[in-house]
Amino acid sequence: PWNELSDDEKAIAADSLQYSEKTWNSYGVAEIERNGWDELTQLQQSHAISLGLYERTWDCFQNHYHSKSWISLDGDVRDAFRVLGWDENSWAANYRPPSYENEWNRLSEIEQSIAYRLCFFEDNWPGQAEALKGQSANETLAGEEEAAEEDGTEENNGTSEEEDAAETGPSGQTASSATQEDNSGSKCVFSGLTASLLISFWSFGVETL
Repeated sequence: PWNELSDDEKAIAADSLQYSEKTWNSYGVAEIERNGWDELTQLQQSHAISLGLYERTWDCFQNHYHSKSWISLDGDVRDAFRVLGWDENSWAANYRPPSYENEWNRLSEIEQSIAYRLCFFEDNWPGQAEALKGQSANETLAGEEEAAEEDGTEENNGTSEEEDAAETGPSGQTASSATQEDNSGSKCVFSGLTASLLISFWSFGVETL
């Protein structure tokens, strides 16, 4: 892993080999890994050696022999690739066999043993790497959906508070209580007018008598 490299090693890896944390930790992402040992410049080979990588380890661990032609592979290496589903045609077309799509624990014991021979392990097996990417993407999506739901809840709460505020007047009265008070006031005015009329009518009757 990148975080286990010293600062000097990180500087060397990032120089002519152009590694970053992402490309160092992810299989098949770094452009430099498409090149076999013989295709590296002297400076790149020197930097690779400083990182503990030599011709055989580079071709196996970094390149997994894919820079070589099928016919130039050692016989035991070709046989190993055949077990994983490769043949001369698929190798020339760089068409990965279905076994490469499987997660590590879905490989048979024989396939895992052959993968070890080709410098593949659980953490750099292509199918395992793809599964981890998918899992990470699903977790990210779930987090975004959860955040969206929380935002929606907050918006609904805000709307309810605005509606409550609209129903409540400046003095804290609700619209219904204000209406009731207005009706009560109207009843009092009406009652006052009725009383005045009755008193006037009564006075008029007394004077007439």
